[in-house]
Amino acid sequence: MNYMNALKILGLQPNFTEEDLKKAYRRLAKQHHPDISKDGGKMFKLVKEANEFLKTNKGQPIPTATRTNSQRVYHGTSLFTYVVK
Repeated sequence: MNYMNALKILGLQPNFTEEDLKKAYRRLAKQHHPDISKDGGKMFKLVKEANEFLKTNKGQPIPTATRTNSQRVYHGTSLFTYVVK
């Protein structure tokens, strides 16, 4: 699981809040629960894994592929800039 896949699975933007994460997880977990869904719980496991990944990696820099050279963005917090030498 990587950061961008986790965001895509949960339908979140890189600047998500803890509240956004919680709402997205609950909505998708309910929708894809093995007792309700016919996919055998495969999507439920992905949703759960994405949620855990984003919870444990909160505050880490977003991967380089999603930012410019003059910006470092921390998801869930404000934007910090730095000078690239």
